[in-house]
Amino acid sequence: MDKLGKVIVTIVVIVICFTIFSVIVGVRSDNGASTPGILGLAVFAGAIAAIRAIWKKNDQYKNDGNDVDIDKYNK
Repeated sequence: MDKLGKVIVTIVVIVICFTIFSVIVGVRSDNGASTPGILGLAVFAGAIAAIRAIWKKNDQYKNDGNDVDIDKYNK
């Protein structure tokens, strides 16, 4: 994935995280709580994990010239 795609997906993850977090805080404040609680922390941790997974360098799928073209032999 190119950097522009990673930036766009990161922005989408952040917007979704803030939306879910605000819903959690709103529902909990209606019920009398003043903090987001463990569910809010789980959403925050999930957003961090998602952003790290998006930006992780992935050299596993790059072709370094040593791979064999399987489709050539399956015809």
